[in-house]
Amino acid sequence: MQEDLPPELVREYIDASLDKLTRMDECLRCLDESGRETFLSLAHKLKGTGGVYGLAVVSDIATRLDDAVRLVRDGELTLTPALLEALSLGVTVLREVFEQASSGSVTLTADHRFFGEMDRVARPGPG
Repeated sequence: MQEDLPPELVREYIDASLDKLTRMDECLRCLDESGRETFLSLAHKLKGTGGVYGLAVVSDIATRLDDAVRLVRDGELTLTPALLEALSLGVTVLREVFEQASSGSVTLTADHRFFGEMDRVARPGPG
């Protein structure tokens, strides 16, 4: 986390982000057109704000979620059970990051298994 940010601003950011993650979980239950667009909007917001708050890993995970759902929306990737599970894992991992951030220590890194899962299941097919 950025050390120079006021604690109340950080708390508001974490709370708002946790609310976004709850909404993203809800979207994963029904990734129809509306659900996909809402999920993409929320992931995009997390992607943009992660770096501002010194949480590059939030931006990295949100980018991967955004990319995968965008490919599904554009018909370049099939929403399989494995992909849905990986998306859900990403939301869970983001929740863990924000819980760690609220206690002052984020230990999650880019070698987390989420990234490997996304590499495995979120590749567009031959086109």
